[in-house]
Amino acid sequence: MPAQGWSYWTYKSFDDITTQNSATETFFDEKGDLQQAKVKALARTYAPTIAGKPDHMHFSPESGEFDLTYTVHRTVSSLTSQVFLQTDLYYPNGFSVRTLPARQVKWQVNSQGEGWILLDVVHDSDLTEGTQISVAIAPSSV
Repeated sequence: MPAQGWSYWTYKSFDDITTQNSATETFFDEKGDLQQAKVKALARTYAPTIAGKPDHMHFSPESGEFDLTYTVHRTVSSLTSQVFLQTDLYYPNGFSVRTLPARQVKWQVNSQGEGWILLDVVHDSDLTEGTQISVAIAPSSV
């Protein structure tokens, strides 16, 4: 699975001559208010650390649903994957996590701050090479 990163560097205009349009290029509008729609478009759930060979990772900004599948591989010594969630934008009412194989893959909150949570997803050490692990996260309904 090819991985692709992204970045966005125009935080605020500061009357920078390289900024074409401070109203559309920065995170803040002309009045200094944060452009929430832009922040939400750029924020997403993702797995910065995967304890295996990544097979599939997908986040839907429309639904907030996130899916990750990876395969246990002998060259990866860690048993812990991590998933970053932007909670205030996509999971304001909480979230559910489903892991497979359910008895051999557990999750817990590693750390959290205002508007975000980092989950640890840990698989058992006795899983054999080639075992596929699945993590599905969905917003909780009201």
